[in-house]
Formats: sequence, C-alpha cells, structure tokens
Amino acid sequence: MKLRFLWSLGVLLSLTVLLSANAAAQSSEPGAEGAKARQEEKATIASPEVKPAFPELIYTLDLHPSKFNNVIFDQPQTSRLSNGHSFEATAYSLRGRTASGEFTRPGMVAADPNVLPLGSVVEIEAGNYSGVYVVHDTGAKVKGNLVDVWLSSHHAARQFGRRSVKLTVLRYGPNKRVKKPQS
Repeated sequence: MKLRFLWSLGVLLSLTVLLSANAAAQSSEPGAEGAKARQEEKATIASPEVKPAFPELIYTLDLHPSKFNNVIFDQPQTSRLSNGHSFEATAYSLRGRTASGEFTRPGMVAADPNVLPLGSVVEIEAGNYSGVYVVHDTGAKVKGNLVDVWLSSHHAARQFGRRSVKLTVLRYGPNKRVKKPQS
C-alpha cells in the first residue's frame, strides 16, 4: 500500500515539475510566436498512462460441493421413494441432543442408520401418531426395522408402547450406504 502511494506521489510530482517548466517556457516567449509554439508543444506532450503498481487480483470462491448437498429438515419432499414397509415402532421421551446434534422436539424419530440414515424423511401411519417424521437420532437398541418416535412426555411414550406401523420413505438422508428395509 505504501509503495502504491509513493509511486502515485512520484508521478504527481513529475507531472507538476513538467507542467511548471512548460509554463515557465511559455511565459518567456513573447507574442504570437509564443502562442503558436505553446499549441504545438501541447499537441506533442501526451499525458502519461497511469497503471496500477500491481496487477489487479481477482478472487473467486468455490464452495465445497458437500455444502450444497446438506439436508433441509424443514421442507420434506412429498414424493414417495418406496411403498409402505412394515416396521415396529416404540416411543421415547428423553430430552437433550440427538445424534444429528439437534435438540429433541416433536417430529423426530430414531432409527438404525444402516436402514434409515440421519436426515431421512419418512411418513409413519400409526393411528393418532401418524405424520411425517425426520430421522435425527439413533439408539443402541434401535436395530433393523425399528423406529423410536420422540414424544414430549414419559406418560405418552408409555401409552404408545410397541406397535406395528407402516413406514414410507419420502427421502433418504445423505448417507449412501443404505440397506433396504426388510419387507
């Protein structure tokens, strides 16, 4: 930055000296001949081309492709990737962070990541508990075709019990290693 400033200061000083020498020469020439000489001199003196001291740097930011593939949990797709599969469902009411880092809230289920990876959007048909859920959690005892629905109270989770449900996958999560649910 200092070099650029010094360079432009030098250019400015040299132009000032050149113009003042020009003016002194013009004032010493008398009459019409001096005016004619001044016009010819102006025609021959071209202003210097000012360029930046350093070439202009152009930056481009390329985002990592995986950032574009993040799962949007708030907008599940409604198209079905599979027909309904038979799953067993249980319920839990523990509060805290899930395996995906989210805090527990309604609309979450825990599932085996080999069957339904984190971020998968599923539709569950389970009577009063039917709806669209997102897989945000896993569990040590959640293996195979078992989903664990998060409910807000311990009492509601006990009432839910263990039941057979029909689960339809609306969208698989970003994990590519997925075993198909067993029929």
